[in-house]
Amino acid sequence: MHINCRSLLHKCGQLCTLLNRATVSVIAVTETWLNKSTVDSLHIPGYSFAECSRNDKLGGGVGFLVADGIDYKIIDIPLQINNNVLCCLVTGLQMRHRSN
Repeated sequence: MHINCRSLLHKCGQLCTLLNRATVSVIAVTETWLNKSTVDSLHIPGYSFAECSRNDKLGGGVGFLVADGIDYKIIDIPLQINNNVLCCLVTGLQMRHRSN
């Protein structure tokens, strides 16, 4: 699932309501509008948060909310462009397959 949140901190209540109604393993979020001083304020029960925020200007930011129990790691991919233009976060997920 992907959500363009346009300020994740201001949408936490709505996001928690959605997560209480739907089973979602991974959510990609864009336009988080988080920075170094606000990222630690985000707490979504049952999820870890991996993020890449813009720290030198307003807006932007991307992240993944990953359900507890799913192993993941951030993959460092060096970009050959000015990081003021693009926020990029790549994760590797280890999903467990359910047997029927």
